[in-house]
Amino acid sequence: SLSMELNGKALYANALGVNKIPTLEELVKNIKDEAKARGTKQVIVSSELLWSWKHIKIRRLKEVLAGDDMTIVFGVRPHLERELSMWQEASKHGFTASPGHYLRHYGDTALSDDAGVLRERISRWSAEGFPFQALPFPPEDRGIAIWDDFLNNVVGMTVGEVPVSDKLNVSLDYLAIRTLQSALKQVAESGSIDCEIKRDKLLPVKTAFAVRDAAVRRTAGVDRSHLPAFGDFLLEEDVETQLQRYAEQYRNDLVALQGISQYPLDVDRFLRRFDARRILQARNAELRDEYPRQAELAKGIARKVLQDIETPGISTRVRAGIKGSSLLRKVLRP
Repeated sequence: SLSMELNGKALYANALGVNKIPTLEELVKNIKDEAKARGTKQVIVSSELLWSWKHIKIRRLKEVLAGDDMTIVFGVRPHLERELSMWQEASKHGFTASPGHYLRHYGDTALSDDAGVLRERISRWSAEGFPFQALPFPPEDRGIAIWDDFLNNVVGMTVGEVPVSDKLNVSLDYLAIRTLQSALKQVAESGSIDCEIKRDKLLPVKTAFAVRDAAVRRTAGVDRSHLPAFGDFLLEEDVETQLQRYAEQYRNDLVALQGISQYPLDVDRFLRRFDARRILQARNAELRDEYPRQAELAKGIARKVLQDIETPGISTRVRAGIKGSSLLRKVLRP
């Protein structure tokens, strides 16, 4: 809604086939009407996109929510964990480069002069008058869902009172990611579809989504090793130095955040989420040989993905998968 209002376009909505985009006022009114009908006085709106909002969007939201009591709750993850998650999400939207390349050229930490990513992002909301609370993600070894931890520590509800639907946006494994990125590159290189890779991303997004869906279907249940999607980052020579640097930046950022937080911050509790030793377990000697094997397997599956995608831009000869130039036959062979 805000992208359409401020920029005159909504790329992702169009890619998903959403034709009617309500205004921000309409969205808020619909939420309030539903809450009133249910007798609800407290409404939780969750969106990871709020993390990247700049002042112009924050002010617009403040205008629409004028008169309501509002608190922004930031679910804080260690910098490296969050940025690797953002790399995976970017890959699902057409990003073709490695996790290490993403961290160095697009990651929040790399783009922040003093690595104070948390303080810089949260300060935007604080400067516009929004009270905020920082909530650390629970350590993975505790086995507590993020949603339950949020309800228990922020809302004050008993864990398990609210049913949670199945995940719609699941994390991909190493084979699926390598297949996806290989397929994205092959689609662009084939010349059979009107698309291009621009700034390491396949455009248009609609085509990237079609490739993603086909890659997920083709690799479902194939990988029994459960290699982490960001495995290529773990294989970089200086990975241990990078892990140490990210840990130090995360700690420094948390300390700086204490100065603007209205709530006490237990830095040690935040730091318990980041365990470099656990991360490095995925590159042990037994698994190290599995990465190149799956990377090679991904190339073959990617060629099959090209036969599966169905978008308006694909020519008849590509759908047939037989006729066409020698290049297309090479790319599309089963």
